Formats: sequence, structure tokens, C-alpha cells
Amino acid sequence: MPVSKPEPTRVPIDEGSHLLTLTSVKETELPSYNDPQKMEVKWLWVFESQKRDAEGKRQQFRVVTGSVYGNPRSTLTTLFDMLIPNASKAEKCNFDTEKIVMQTFEAQIKHEAGATPNDPVKPRFVYMRPYRADAAFVQEPDVDENALAGTPDPFADQ
Repeated sequence: MPVSKPEPTRVPIDEGSHLLTLTSVKETELPSYNDPQKMEVKWLWVFESQKRDAEGKRQQFRVVTGSVYGNPRSTLTTLFDMLIPNASKAEKCNFDTEKIVMQTFEAQIKHEAGATPNDPVKPRFVYMRPYRADAAFVQEPDVDENALAGTPDPFADQ
């Protein structure tokens, strides 16, 4: 088995609001959550914040998900539902993540304590949503303007 050099330890992304740009989604094999002896295909999502660390590098936020959409408790399902909210379930099940690479998302990040006092904090997303018109699947709903003609404005002063 090839030995890989560990990545240098990075300071966790700051808590709070961020504009995050998705820079890559890489397929990797990691130990299964239920059976650490078994390897599973996972996706590593790498986002870069507009905020910089003390060294001047953009802060990074990483998310590891499964590779199958649909389980309401899975991180991938939660993430897809936030990043591409107007896509149908069928589109999300067969979605090409390259379509959203380099798009920007608004996010709220929180820190969760590690399992023991010596473990580092783990950044987690509270929410993520497409930022402005960057997202391909954020679309205005179709409205038939003719059907609305003559309808009183419910917000107009009476």
C-alpha cells in the first residue's frame, strides 16, 4: 500500500457567515462508519472562503459525504438539497458535481467540540445556499402574467 504524506494541519475555518466557493469534489475511499475494516467510496467537497487566515491563505472548509443521494439523514442529501434546491430528486440522484464547481454559496459555519477534550473542533455547516445568480439551478418560478391580470394586490393599501 502506498504511503501518503499527511497534509499539514490547517486552522479550522472561522465560525460565522462565509461566502464559500466550491473548488473541487473528489472521490476517495475511506473506512466505513459502521465497519472501519471496510472501505467505502466517499466524496470530499472542498470549499474556499472569501476570508483569509493569518498567513493570508483563503480559509478552507471540507465536507466528506457518501456518494448516494436520497437518505434524508445523509450529509450528501442535506448538502444537495441546500446547494441545488430547485433540482428534482431524479436530477439530484444523477447530478454531475462539476456543474457547480467554482460556484459561490452563502454559508453559516459552526464549530462542534471533538469527542475528547484533546480533539480539535470540527467545523460543520448550519446552512448553505446558492449566492445570487451563480447557481445553475436557482430559477425564478414560472408565472403566467396573463393569469395574474386583474388580480388585486394583497399588499396594496386599502
